[in-house]
Amino acid sequence: MRFILLIVMVSVLTVPLAGCNGEPKKEIHTVEWFMKSENKAVLDETLKQCNNNPGMLKDDPNCINAASARQKLWATQKAPTNW
Repeated sequence: MRFILLIVMVSVLTVPLAGCNGEPKKEIHTVEWFMKSENKAVLDETLKQCNNNPGMLKDDPNCINAASARQKLWATQKAPTNW
């Protein structure tokens, strides 16, 4: 009986700690958020980090959203008129 009680107590104490990895949860930004001019510095920094480590970050939501925002911003730029 004591053995079962010990197993239950250990489980109750360790299960809540299993989800704690020590890393703070980072905010996921949308494509529209990255496209705002006031967030250009964050967009540039995110793209820099993602391009520096594509093997690890290729599936990161912020990398995907930042790349999509960059592509949309590029597509909406006006071509220069003074060629």
